[in-house]
Amino acid sequence: MSADDVIVACAQINSTAADIRGNARRVLEAVDKATAAGADLLVLPESAISGTGCGDLERSADFASGLQEGLCRLAQDVAKLSPSLTIAFARRDAQVGSVWTVMAQGRVDSIAIPVKVLSICGQSVALCNSLEEVDSFAPIGRLDLIVSSRAERFVRGRDSLHTERWAAVARNYGIPCLVVNEAGGNDTRVLSGGSFVLDAKGQIVLRLKAFEADFGSVAIEDLKSARLPALASAAPHPVDELYAALVAAVRDYVRKSGFTDIELGLSGGVDSALVACIAVDALGPEHVHTLGLPTRYTSELSKSEASQLAENLGIEFAIRSIEPVFESFNAFLAPDFAGRAWDVTEENLQARIRGMVLMAHANKFSRLVLVTGNKSEAAAGYATLYGDTAGAFAPLADVLKSDVWALCRRINERAGFERIPSFIITRPPSAELREGQIDEATLPPYALLDRVIRGYVEEGASADALVASGLDRDLVRRVIGMIHRAEFKRRQCPLGPVVTARGFADGWRCPVTKRLDVASW
Repeated sequence: MSADDVIVACAQINSTAADIRGNARRVLEAVDKATAAGADLLVLPESAISGTGCGDLERSADFASGLQEGLCRLAQDVAKLSPSLTIAFARRDAQVGSVWTVMAQGRVDSIAIPVKVLSICGQSVALCNSLEEVDSFAPIGRLDLIVSSRAERFVRGRDSLHTERWAAVARNYGIPCLVVNEAGGNDTRVLSGGSFVLDAKGQIVLRLKAFEADFGSVAIEDLKSARLPALASAAPHPVDELYAALVAAVRDYVRKSGFTDIELGLSGGVDSALVACIAVDALGPEHVHTLGLPTRYTSELSKSEASQLAENLGIEFAIRSIEPVFESFNAFLAPDFAGRAWDVTEENLQARIRGMVLMAHANKFSRLVLVTGNKSEAAAGYATLYGDTAGAFAPLADVLKSDVWALCRRINERAGFERIPSFIITRPPSAELREGQIDEATLPPYALLDRVIRGYVEEGASADALVASGLDRDLVRRVIGMIHRAEFKRRQCPLGPVVTARGFADGWRCPVTKRLDVASW
């Protein structure tokens, strides 16, 4: 690297929505690193100062004013720390739409997208956001570097496709590309990070970490001449990638909400076991507190397996029988329910008592309750409102039951021992709210249920297309009917990370009150 080389740095920061001062501090930390690396240009993710997912805050005059003040103050601070450094990132402007913000020598310039060319020490750097913008840019042959600033949410299986498309741009035009993406969790969004730099041959020569803040720098001349060694392009294990996304989502939701610890009901079932593992890897075992809340229907095996799991994870676990509370409620309601058979009312009552106990602990000890329900249950309405759904955040809200099992098996495979006791994974799933209860006595087999949910909800397939794929028509009708009848429940559920192309919290839009003749499909 010569003294004349132009150095470009990328800072993959983990911003917090609306935290203008905090995000600015994170940028200044990146400026220190860029200065130490001798960088001439520092590229940040989209909305690096405002944070992503601000929603209607962006329409607020107060927020816009605060953001503008924050940008001006940051530009001045950057000029003091590194007078020759230029900073660039894309952002949303309530009036203009998408713009690029460029900071140099204490000034802030907002430049309308699609494309703007900066001259950085004699090198032509194009600022753009989409691949389509690159193809429409006339003087592309005179560029030295193409830069993209993104806040792209994680979607299973999509990141590798995105990288391949940018690699094709670099190869086709013979121009290096730098793509910076935000990392971390913000409400339902998990920003995948994984920012990368491609040389003029389309080879990845720098890749930042997935789902967490990171920093890197490279010389433009090295990229143009393809002097840097290409990185191995092996795709991450898809289950590992999903697990990392869920860990990042929990870590950032808890911490960005101002909490340190979580509360969790540990039932001896596979869903709560997976959520416990995610919480431990996100926050550390000392911040994970769990309760077993059995009734007369809870098996001794469930209690012992939950206890073994807690021991394996090194987390706090206490068993508090709710049977006396359950009996008290039954006695209280007996005059009203006289002559009526025991049914789902009493089953739901157990779940609601558990929700109350978990919320009481969370309130008393300033913790957040993690909900353990999964997407299959949410789709089918197989959850008790104000019971199973009581809590602040649902890590598995967009994870099908089939994937829950796959994640648990992979956790044990990577650990090299049964971090999750094998019986928890292999036992028939049951809510244990009545004697001999098994989920699949009420629901279709999960393998079939999940095929319908994946096709109908995530892929937008029609009932006929699902039948043509080999599924029974009556099964398809039944599951689609369940999905639509359960809409009112999902509207009242806690938010959770969306990790598929179409989750119930992002992409799925359906009215609660409707008349849908599924039987005719």
